Amino acid sequence: MRTNRNLPCFSSLSLRLFGVAAVFGLLATAWVWRHGSGSAQSKSPELSTEFNQEGDRLNGQLAPASLAGRTARRPVGRLITSSTESAPDDAIAELFTMEFEQEGLSLAQADKINQRFKDLVLRGSPAVTAIRDFLTQNIDVSYADLPGGKAVEYSSLRTGLLDVLKQIGGEEAMQVSLQVLHSTADPWEVAIVARDLEQQSPGEFQEHIVKAAIDTLNQLGEGSSSGRDVAPLFQVLQSYANSEVPSALEAILPRWQYYAMRALAGLPDGEGVPVLLREAEKTSTDHPERTALALQMLAQVSIEQPQASAALVEKAHANQIPDSTWKLVAATLGGAQLEFGTPLLNNPSANVSAPGIRTIQMPEGNQTLYTMPFTESLFGEQVDKRIELIDQLLAANSSATATEVLQAARAQLASMKVDYAKLQ
Repeated sequence: MRTNRNLPCFSSLSLRLFGVAAVFGLLATAWVWRHGSGSAQSKSPELSTEFNQEGDRLNGQLAPASLAGRTARRPVGRLITSSTESAPDDAIAELFTMEFEQEGLSLAQADKINQRFKDLVLRGSPAVTAIRDFLTQNIDVSYADLPGGKAVEYSSLRTGLLDVLKQIGGEEAMQVSLQVLHSTADPWEVAIVARDLEQQSPGEFQEHIVKAAIDTLNQLGEGSSSGRDVAPLFQVLQSYANSEVPSALEAILPRWQYYAMRALAGLPDGEGVPVLLREAEKTSTDHPERTALALQMLAQVSIEQPQASAALVEKAHANQIPDSTWKLVAATLGGAQLEFGTPLLNNPSANVSAPGIRTIQMPEGNQTLYTMPFTESLFGEQVDKRIELIDQLLAANSSATATEVLQAARAQLASMKVDYAKLQ
């Protein structure tokens, strides 16, 4: 079972009292471990993950502080340290219990946090053990939400510790990352670990990565998603796809149709096209929005996938594309591409408000995609192929609306091609 994490809010006074209590708790716990208690280490309570609006990767039993100008999160419960009070344990405990001022994180504190992460990397194997002990407790501290938090190299404590594991490397560190992959319910954390494992040992963990993403989506699809954005899980499936992914995406399509369709369109070697074709064949009266989206995605991959372009021409001949859908198809052929807002594991605050970018939000499933404007990659042969397909669709259709929007898309492509040629 994957661990969900969700906590109540704290007041300013309770946060300060908690900071004091946490320190005494650490000392008391260390004494118990040193002198023995006769009982096994207890599990931390199961809680749910929380995300901020920028897609920040938060993972832990964290509660937003009710302080003016401060959105730091603190965990509920005590930190359980390992049985050996080594330098890595001390560094993690210091990071976990560090108190911040109401005005935010000072530059000195940010420098100290960054240095502690570097110290952990230098410790090597002992740090791996300490990090494992911390990560299994499902607790975290967010830096990204704090004023001044951008001076920290990581968005949260857990994010930093996962990167430390990657830098240390080796079988032991990868096994800890693998444990996190199969236990976390945080979509961004699944994506981070998937990337790190793939970079360290390409292909070795592909089945684990796909299974973790599918399992997490299935769990969150059962109603426990708490409004979180699951886009990173679809990006993981798109990036590290195996033979199981097309059918898995088709199965969860009713819950997250925008994300699933976009991931299907992005699968390598056109592996998602058959699913898109099946969806496009459904009558528009049964699932009008889904059918329209399938046709839009077929238009998006039509230049690289002959099956997709042939299906569009066939449906145009049969007059099976509604006027409202023709507008989407024409805009897509004209260069507007439907994309995930944040490139996988890049800056979670990536600018998606630049001119020409349109946001598409679906309250159901908390799905957000972006229509990205024309890019240089579409110039040259790509533009010629798009114009050629538009000409075929103009000849095949009998809709005045389709003719109008297709001609507009063709004119836009031709104009941009001329403008681009002048810059060369």
